[in-house]
Amino acid sequence: MKNNNEVLASLEDERTLLTIKINKLDDFLNSNNSNHISNKQFRILQAQFATMNVYHSILDFRIEDLQNDTN
Repeated sequence: MKNNNEVLASLEDERTLLTIKINKLDDFLNSNNSNHISNKQFRILQAQFATMNVYHSILDFRIEDLQNDTN
């Protein structure tokens, strides 16, 4: 079982990777490339983007909680 510092490091790594994916998806949704997909796919990607942001916020809450526990 991981200790709090190991979990914290894993969560921070996950958040970093998720941030990169969110930024790439945001760039795509706001680019001309998104004109080459169907409206349905665009709406699905918008939902995915929103959900990824919610998940990012949850990671932030978990990281903050673990940081408070280690202090």
